[in-house]
Amino acid sequence: MQHFATLGHLLGGIGIFLLAISLLTRGLQSAGSEFLRRMMAKWTKTPLHGLGLGLGVTAILQSSSATTVIVLGLVNAAILSIGQAIWVIMGSNIGTTLTGWIVTVVGLDFDIKPFALPLIGIGMLAQVFIKSPRADAVAIALTGFGLFFLGIDILKDAFAGYADHINLQNINGKGGFYLIMMFFIGFAATVATQSSSAAVALILTGTAGGLIGLPEGAAMVIGANLGTSTTAVLVVIGAEPDARRAASAHVLFNLITGIIALAILPLMLTFVADITTALNMPHSDTVSLALFHTVFNVMGVILLSPFVPLLTRFLEHSFMSAEEEEGRPRYLDDTTLHIPAMALDALVRELGRLQNIAARAALTVIVDTHDDDFHEDVQAAIRYRAALAKLSARIDGFADALAQQRLPDDTLLRLQYALRVNRYLHEFVRLSGAVEALVPLQEKKKLPPALLKENRQFLDRCIKFLTLLVEQKPLPKTALALLKKDGGSLKDALLKAGVRKAISVSELSALLDAASHARRMMEQAIKSQRYLKILEDEQQNVTEEKKPEALPPVSEIEEAAV
Repeated sequence: MQHFATLGHLLGGIGIFLLAISLLTRGLQSAGSEFLRRMMAKWTKTPLHGLGLGLGVTAILQSSSATTVIVLGLVNAAILSIGQAIWVIMGSNIGTTLTGWIVTVVGLDFDIKPFALPLIGIGMLAQVFIKSPRADAVAIALTGFGLFFLGIDILKDAFAGYADHINLQNINGKGGFYLIMMFFIGFAATVATQSSSAAVALILTGTAGGLIGLPEGAAMVIGANLGTSTTAVLVVIGAEPDARRAASAHVLFNLITGIIALAILPLMLTFVADITTALNMPHSDTVSLALFHTVFNVMGVILLSPFVPLLTRFLEHSFMSAEEEEGRPRYLDDTTLHIPAMALDALVRELGRLQNIAARAALTVIVDTHDDDFHEDVQAAIRYRAALAKLSARIDGFADALAQQRLPDDTLLRLQYALRVNRYLHEFVRLSGAVEALVPLQEKKKLPPALLKENRQFLDRCIKFLTLLVEQKPLPKTALALLKKDGGSLKDALLKAGVRKAISVSELSALLDAASHARRMMEQAIKSQRYLKILEDEQQNVTEEKKPEALPPVSEIEEAAV
């Protein structure tokens, strides 16, 4: 009977502690989620800033998993790069060690109930009487903080009861197999609770209760540290490649650090004992275990910091999607920069690829207005735009490096053409999402027939011109005039529909913007093709050893385009 009472005590303590971690994290995230996101986006410009921010945010939220989820979201939104995310993740691993110190210093040395119970009461009363989203979030966090300490107190008593029946310290000195077993128990504890903070608190309270020895507790802490990576893996199932890369960085960091720590565990425990003596800290297993947790994660950062650039490059070449693969430079090679003719040839070829891929991505969305996979096509187009924006930036960087060379006047003019093409294509890619808003209009049969007709004619014009770009055929000389005419007619039809209240004012505004941006998108594509055609013809003349014709001034091409 006593055994069941102790088991109930233990399960109750675990439940309260998990609830506490959940409430504390949820409350703090709700109270400052936007602030945390802005901080991460702004204060990760240097590795040291990223490390410090990851440490601080995790220490506040009491959850490295919450920090990792925020990081993955920012990486997915292209706000953080993979390199920046790695430093924040490494900092979060150090930040999560604060839980161990709170449990050790505050939760195990004195009666916590007089401190915990008022926090729970104040938090719950605040939720009942203060009707404010921000105050409610703070109250939830306060309640969680009180439950955190109450759970520690219950777990401490429960583990002390179990120590009379089971003593894992008896396996001490029986070989590395047992330490590996403890490692997997720690890993399983984190996977089961989805919180390394909860797992570490369980290990520390078990150590304080005499159930777990220091070497076994250290092995379990290493396992718990790796177990927290499973949250990142679960979050990125089906996510974008960048998010999967960031999650992989988390797993690799914890895995490599864990393997090293297990391999040199006796040395690390000796080092921890030396630090404890040097700092005149209490000689107890719980203090040593909390210190080990911190030393273990700091060691990981120190050991792996020099390899972050290498890890970043490795991850950037992993999990490549079809869109990212196409968005990688194929012809640009920095070794050709000292041979301007070769570098310019590569630049023109890359611009041709960029134009072709951008046209295909835009065409995929609008080629069939009755396509059941329209949503998937839009998502693919969004991924293409992100990849092509990076390719355009890489082309700009290559062109800038080429401009630093000593170039003859005719080469400078060709480079000017190339830069103009890239600028037009950059805008083409940026605006290509606008046409996606016009495609669904054809499904709305209740709209005025005149509007549907003009919209269909404008989309057909876009399809025709984009198809010519994909097939690398010249556009008609009147392309801009035709586009202007169709775009103007669509705008007039939209305004008439708005006046007749066939569409709402807000929808009218959005559709007018979409039509304007779609028309400008096609204008950029047409202009880029004209400059690119001149560059490609000039290159063909050089290849066939014909005398290259003098390139017309930019102003002359612009006038012809109008």
